[in-house]
Amino acid sequence: MTEISTTKAVVVVQLKMAGVCEVLLPKVRDDWVLVRIKAVAINPTDWKHVAYGAADVGCRVGCDYSGIVEQVGKNVTNFSKGDRITGWIHGGYVDAICLFADHQLCRCVLTFSIS
Repeated sequence: MTEISTTKAVVVVQLKMAGVCEVLLPKVRDDWVLVRIKAVAINPTDWKHVAYGAADVGCRVGCDYSGIVEQVGKNVTNFSKGDRITGWIHGGYVDAICLFADHQLCRCVLTFSIS
């Protein structure tokens, strides 16, 4: 089976406008997990970063999520592949972390298990 190398994400494509784009799948970091996103919540910060021009072109959008762990970083001990989790990350910055995507990195200190 071939590993996926890209994912879809909401990206600021021009000032005050976002769109769904194909982007590279992020590599798992030591203290992070790669999550297949199943649900997101829309907050004022999400749309305001785009509508008010606070997010530069190339920024990704989205903060709140729930999903399923696909990969774990080497320092992660509290989650395993297949765990259902939820959490928050501040989107709207160029660092390529956002939650309006099919797959995304999530830092374990801001992530909680769903029983």
